[in-house]
Amino acid sequence: MDTTQQTAFSIISSAGDAQEMILKALSVARTGDYAQTEKLMAEAETILVKAHRLQTDLIKKEADGAKSEFSVLLVHAQDYVMNAILAKKLVSEMILMYKELKKQ
Repeated sequence: MDTTQQTAFSIISSAGDAQEMILKALSVARTGDYAQTEKLMAEAETILVKAHRLQTDLIKKEADGAKSEFSVLLVHAQDYVMNAILAKKLVSEMILMYKELKKQ
């Protein structure tokens, strides 16, 4: 397995872990435990930043002239990062909605 493939697997793993934490945070928010919710979201952010940095490094290398062949694995990795980022944005809004509903 070459370095690009290893990086792709690291991206997939990190983004997947982040998304799992994000969805768990949503579940915890439903119970009203916002301290735990915030902790999970912060952990997810740390892991997601790692995935995003790995992705950005690959993009920078290609922009600097290091050509890479089309890779379904890399497309899949980028898809994981994009979905985790979107999940984070949506779940953050949903958590705010839970908080507002609990106030009423």
